[in-house]
Amino acid sequence: MRKHSYTKPELVSFEDDLGRAYGRLRDALIALFEVIGADPDKPQDFSRRCGINKNLAWKASRLIGAPSPAVGVPHIPGPSGFALLLDAFTHEGASPDLTECARSARDAFDSFVEEHAGDRATLDLMLDSMSAGWNSDRLELSRRLAFQGNSGLWGIQTGMRFSTTILAPNARDPSRLDITVFGVYVGVRRLRPGVTWPMFVVKAEDDAGEPIHLLDDRADADGDFPDRDGTRLLRRFCSPNMPEILIRKARSNYIYEFDQGPVGNTGVFDCAMGTRFRGVAPRYRTASDHVGRLSSHMLIPSERMVLDLLVHKDLPYIENATKCIYPLLGDPATWTPPWMREGAHAVPIEEPLRPINAQQNAIDDPVFPRHGEVLESVLRASGWRAEDFHGLRLDLKYPPMPSLVVIEWPLPEAPNGGN
Repeated sequence: MRKHSYTKPELVSFEDDLGRAYGRLRDALIALFEVIGADPDKPQDFSRRCGINKNLAWKASRLIGAPSPAVGVPHIPGPSGFALLLDAFTHEGASPDLTECARSARDAFDSFVEEHAGDRATLDLMLDSMSAGWNSDRLELSRRLAFQGNSGLWGIQTGMRFSTTILAPNARDPSRLDITVFGVYVGVRRLRPGVTWPMFVVKAEDDAGEPIHLLDDRADADGDFPDRDGTRLLRRFCSPNMPEILIRKARSNYIYEFDQGPVGNTGVFDCAMGTRFRGVAPRYRTASDHVGRLSSHMLIPSERMVLDLLVHKDLPYIENATKCIYPLLGDPATWTPPWMREGAHAVPIEEPLRPINAQQNAIDDPVFPRHGEVLESVLRASGWRAEDFHGLRLDLKYPPMPSLVVIEWPLPEAPNGGN
């Protein structure tokens, strides 16, 4: 019996082929600008000189000046526009050889598109998805379109989602942490009747994914925080017309869902939830906890998300903090932490964590002017002063949903080995 050997074909690199096809086209256009003595950085002059459309001249300029192929590809003119561009160069004295070189480079780019994407629309979508580090504006456009699509698909949307986590050493046991969390949805709106939806998920886990028992501290409840009725709802900051909030426990999760209500502007409402846990987490590294994490579930299509981490100045956590955004699928009760899953792929969003001052970190946005009031109320109820905290903020337009936004930091070793 003859044995057949199989050799795995060499993988074709999309990025390498993109760089070559785009680079060849870009170089051909640069040569044309040089031969007629035109400056690609001055598209208006080029437009007037050649009598071509300003938008076409601007596209050629952006194509040449783009910092990367992913940024420049959207500016490659269509077939008719590219033909007009070559006619303009010919009219200004470019040789047939140079224009043919550019035409051949454009054909090669079209072949690249056909091989890797099939059409320009799909290529643009691929570049949007891969745009981290290239052009974050492109991915923001995809997120905005996703927000619009998800809003119509699920019949729900919100203007803004806030989530703030505050960490401080526990007064009785300095090796443990007090954690205060509050979250706010601003301008939740139903787009069709009968829609109910999860809003908040309250849970705590160690590095191994084992649940940490959450015991709310209500013994020293002050005003509305922590709440006295056991719901964790900050009713002073909720809208009077807020629908009933249904709370169900699934495994170690507390899931908050709003009930049915009016559609459109007449049913728009704000909802705030918060709670405080004393000594619930280790301050230093342990056998089961090497990192600290805060996470916020993005469950509703949102125009904006603001995620804050406020840390007592005695804690070094924000020095090496990082952020990641993970996709979530399925029922919230069955979600496995991304760090416990094999092949958990993060969403490529480059928006950085920015330092904030707890005394001056109120959101300057008319959508929710009471943000500073909520923070002040929470800090006062916990016996803390804003000047004792500093922090980090992630401010993101059109966050992907459903997703889990995570900020994490390495836990330090306990002084003197914990003794």
